Parts: sequence; C-alpha cells; structure tokens
Amino acid sequence: MARKEIGSNNWKKAQNKIARLHQHIARQREYFYYKTAHKLASKYDLIAVEYLNIKGLARNTKLSKSIYDVGK
Repeated sequence: MARKEIGSNNWKKAQNKIARLHQHIARQREYFYYKTAHKLASKYDLIAVEYLNIKGLARNTKLSKSIYDVGK
C-alpha cells in the first residue's frame, strides 16, 4: 500500500487484501485456542488456571515475542 496513491482503486484493493490476511491469521489463532481447549476439556477431569504476569515474563528478550504472541 505504500506505493499506491491513497484513495485509489488499487489502494483499496491492497487494503482489502491486507485486511483479509490479518483476518485469516486471527481466525487461525482463534481456532487453535478452541481446538486446544476442547482437547484439554475432553482429556482431563480437572483443569487449573494460573494467572501470569505477562509484562514480567516478556522482559526476557529471547522469549518476549513468543510470550506476547501466545498471550490472549
């Protein structure tokens, strides 16, 4: 989109294409969460929840990208 004239038809097409890619990635992540939750709920009788300090965990520079990617 950086090389397109703002407001032109080609700019709108590029914007729509990028929006569809973002939507596809968001739906993939959401589906993964549902699938994982279903698998855990059907396999185990008890599920415990732990609240984590995401900001504190993200201070680790090697893992911060992965932590922010997984955290919802």
